[in-house]
This record gives sequence, C-alpha cells and structure tokens, in this order.
Amino acid sequence: LPLGEKTRWGLVILTGASAFSTLMSVTLSSEPMWSAMFLVSMAWVEKSKRLNDPRLALAAGAMGALAYLTRVATLPLLIAAPAYFLFSKQRKSAGMFAAAMLPAVAGWMLWSRLHIPANADANLLSYISYGNDILGVPLADLPESLWNDLGHFANAIAGLMMPSPAGIPIIGKQIVYLTAFGCLAGAVRFGRERQWTAYHFFALLYIPIVF
Repeated sequence: LPLGEKTRWGLVILTGASAFSTLMSVTLSSEPMWSAMFLVSMAWVEKSKRLNDPRLALAAGAMGALAYLTRVATLPLLIAAPAYFLFSKQRKSAGMFAAAMLPAVAGWMLWSRLHIPANADANLLSYISYGNDILGVPLADLPESLWNDLGHFANAIAGLMMPSPAGIPIIGKQIVYLTAFGCLAGAVRFGRERQWTAYHFFALLYIPIVF
C-alpha cells in the first residue's frame, strides 16, 4: 500500500495492541493463519498490478484459494481482485487470478452442498450457506435485522480503535457510530486522494456479507 513508514508502523502497533488480535493469536482459531494468507494474496495482487505481471497474479489467486479453504469469508476476493485488475486494464492478470482461485471455491461449494447433514441447524448452516441467513429472516423482520447488524458492524469497526467502546456510559453508542463513520469516510478519502487499492474492492463486497 502507498503508506509511509511511520504510518505502517503505527498500524502494526494498533493491531498488536488490539485485544481481539491478542485473543486470536493465542487461541486455536483459524484467524491468524487466514489473515497471513489473505494479506499475502492482497500484497501479491498489488505487486502484480504495479509490475503488470500475470504470473504473480496467478500466485496471488492460488494463495487466495488457500485462504478461502481456511475461511470462506475470503469469497469476495474472487470477484474483487479480478475487478481491480480490470479497473487497471490488466485483463490477463484478472483471468489468471480467477483461474487460480475459482477451482477451490467451486470445489468447496459443491462438496459442502453434497454433504449438508440432514439435521443441520441454523448455526451450522450459517457457516456453509450465507443465503440461508437471508432467506431465514421473515420479510417483516428484515429492517430490524439489518438495523441490528448495522450496530454490530459499527461496533466491530470502533472496537479496532478502542476496547469496548459501546460500554462507555451515556455516549457509548454515539462514539461507536462516529468512529465507524470516520473510518469509512477515511477509507473513501484515501482512495480518492491517493489511489484505490484491491482492499477497497474487497471491502465493498465483504460488507454485504457481514450484514
């Protein structure tokens, strides 16, 4: 990313000081391994775009496939990275990335579809079928569900900047929404004033999944 050295070190310190990052680094969860593979894939996408190197795009797609097989939350990358290459008029790199990542996505979707347990509950289905969450919500309850999801989303963003912001007396919710809005506005401003990155494309597609 086009960030200065001080900015990069500041982000590293903020990440290291995050209670969530600390928790995930000492528990037997897939988040640290997934984060490493996902960030490597994103870094290779950026380098491939900068050098106009389709072979590196192929490697980035392969790493994205491994990240997807670790956590299906990587799914938007299958669209985001090729779209980013196409935005930069690098059609061959877009095709190479998609060709490397698509088999893993298609294979896992097919396998999981064929092996859904007959007694699968809503909690299990939420891990293997995002569509189930949407179809399972009555239309009358959809606005309330989206509003609640918006609150959780804003709290998750603010939680990266400070511990338990929603727990602050009286002004907790206001701090959460203002912090989340500031982060989103800053991301948009960064893209407009410097340059759009692959992560912008990924985030744009990932946010609807969070909801």
